Amino acid sequence: MPLYGKDDSFRIGATIVGSIDSWTLDFNIGSAEITAMSTEANTFRSYGQTIKDWSGTASGTLDLANAQQLALANAATTATIASSTMRFYVLPASYWAGTAYLSNFSINSQIAGKANVSFAFQGTSGIASAYRDWE
Repeated sequence: MPLYGKDDSFRIGATIVGSIDSWTLDFNIGSAEITAMSTEANTFRSYGQTIKDWSGTASGTLDLANAQQLALANAATTATIASSTMRFYVLPASYWAGTAYLSNFSINSQIAGKANVSFAFQGTSGIASAYRDWE
């Protein structure tokens, strides 16, 4: 089943962050070389997986009347950044969720356009998935 952005949302806890029109979720898996020196048959390097991490972004129209956007803006400007559960939804009930810190807050405004906002997050532990609407 193809997925469409119109069904997506970005949430802190269970509350939708308003005026968000785009989000990304990045998974990183580290690797380390484990090639043995004991045989002439080794013509390719061997690698094993090491530590994983994840990060994400959310962006859209700046709307400080939205309580969630205002809380993120206040956290960034007062340097009181606590970790929160971020949820990246791909359907109304299917999402990835994990605890993360706000790592970047950016506002962009142009005279002939709207004020845009973007938030970046760094995961602090594992991330879980809940797929409920895939049929």
